[in-house]
Amino acid sequence: MLDIVPNDPETVASEAKIYQAEGNLEQAGKLLAGVNAQTPSFIAFLTKMNQLFLERQFDEAIQLIHGRLTEYPDLSDIERFFNPFFLVQAKENAGDIAGARATAQQMLGPLETLSQKDPDNPNFAEVLSLIYAVLSQKDAANKRS
Repeated sequence: MLDIVPNDPETVASEAKIYQAEGNLEQAGKLLAGVNAQTPSFIAFLTKMNQLFLERQFDEAIQLIHGRLTEYPDLSDIERFFNPFFLVQAKENAGDIAGARATAQQMLGPLETLSQKDPDNPNFAEVLSLIYAVLSQKDAANKRS
């Protein structure tokens, strides 16, 4: 049996994703207005972050992601891995190239280790390639892509 709970963060995120896909960013934004770094649902957080990217609100996205990384006590391993990558993308899109590179540099060592442990994982390869690109390591980026 499917229980739909009004204002459930994941239900709200699902509805917002439909509006995003339709190009109705205004309605999606209204639905996601209550989502913040403390929202327990990673899906809702991710949908809010995507909304900010779609709206080109990169400074706000940086604040959201940074807040999630520093203030949310129950980060999953997947969030610990991907949120810094999203932070790199947000900083780069905001024009903070030095900040993007600094964050990318912090990710590089652990990411290379993960990639070596699981060389067939396409997620690690993709993220590592993009991190190399941010760090202007063209040859390494091309090798991983």
